[in-house]
Amino acid sequence: MRNHKCSSDEIGSLIARNKRTEELFGILTGEETLVAKKAMARVDYGKKEVVIKGGVPVSHVYFLVEGLLDVSQAGSGEQAILNYILPGDCFGTCCTADEKAYNFTVSACSDSTVLAINKEDFHILLFSNKNFMYRILQLTAQNQVAVYQRLASSMVNRLPGRIARALLFFSEKVFRADSYILPVTKKELARYAGASRERLHRTLCQFDDDGIISLSGNTIRIIKPGMLARLAVHG
Repeated sequence: MRNHKCSSDEIGSLIARNKRTEELFGILTGEETLVAKKAMARVDYGKKEVVIKGGVPVSHVYFLVEGLLDVSQAGSGEQAILNYILPGDCFGTCCTADEKAYNFTVSACSDSTVLAINKEDFHILLFSNKNFMYRILQLTAQNQVAVYQRLASSMVNRLPGRIARALLFFSEKVFRADSYILPVTKKELARYAGASRERLHRTLCQFDDDGIISLSGNTIRIIKPGMLARLAVHG
């Protein structure tokens, strides 16, 4: 982890790298934007480094500029991966109201850059601009709904459906392409799909044999996206 002392202009350049983040901070007035830029710090994380450790006191809200992060349950040992954080996402917002400690853990799946703002300065921005507060509430709710929907589908979908959903997530949300190199290990993909590594391997090989995907090492090429989408829905 590396903290950087950045000028307001440098923070502004980081915000501008992502359209979603730029639109979010574009809600603020000029004076509020200056306050935000002065209050924010750039933090770089290497692959596998912990960004937020579950159980530690709530101190900051974060905005992902570049990279990929995973969200897992707080606790010892390897926990299920609940969600992934993409560039433009903000996280930690749900814990700043009355939570004393973060109830989840966030780790870097790749080299990642975040902007961090302490919760006191974040609250100042929230209460000074109702439109900004409303948008933050929207984004927080959307993230929570996405987690609940995935968990609900995991309860009713069989393993092939869960793995299909995971493959489509990386195709549609992360890479926006039918062919990609998995940015996570097979073990981490198994944790996301709620499977053992062995069962994940067998299912991926079956998808490959059936001509649904082409599997070569960590390279995935989706050949029949329609069939994969039906599996994701019906399991």
